[in-house]
Amino acid sequence: MKKTELFTSTGHDELSLELKRLLTKAGLKSFSQLSEFTRLGLLELIPELKVRHLVNLELALEIRDLFFQPDNSIQLDLFINQRKLFELWKKGVYTYEQLDKLPFAEFAVAMGGPHSRFFRRRVDAESWAKEHGIAKKLFEILYLTSRTAWLLYAGGITSLEETVIKSDFELAQILQPSFGLNGIKLLPLTRKRLLEIKFALLKAGIHRPCMPL
Repeated sequence: MKKTELFTSTGHDELSLELKRLLTKAGLKSFSQLSEFTRLGLLELIPELKVRHLVNLELALEIRDLFFQPDNSIQLDLFINQRKLFELWKKGVYTYEQLDKLPFAEFAVAMGGPHSRFFRRRVDAESWAKEHGIAKKLFEILYLTSRTAWLLYAGGITSLEETVIKSDFELAQILQPSFGLNGIKLLPLTRKRLLEIKFALLKAGIHRPCMPL
């Protein structure tokens, strides 16, 4: 396919009529013109662009061996799908730097929550975060296993000190979000994690009032 093809040429059904209208309104006529932009640059030119439009354009460019200019905008990959990117755009988060500035609780939700692929595939997630310069999201909580720490992170708790004001019931709901729903009982593994937190507090010399289930 020719890289100089016009959007308005016949046979370009991969672009929706809505997208063609937005592009031509912005003065863009060919695929080669698109490849001169970064993703963010195109968004600045056409604020009405949606995630689906961007995905549409990237596929159309790729089959013509064309690509957007590189930038630090968040891209679709193993951990970021269209739905997640759509939600991030709604929050005004377009770059990895902006993603890194989110409070951890918001970051965890953006990545799909504690049961998401991001939190289940920790090694891959660490590699992904380092690659995109957001490795500070992957710190550990002293004396806790990485999985327990990550579950606490997803619940908005970033240190042992923050567990002090939470009751066992509240911690249990963070460690096991399904606990209490439709009569679902506490899992043995969740009880072990509650004990793990209490022992970690003892090791760290942090006093926590007794707030049993």
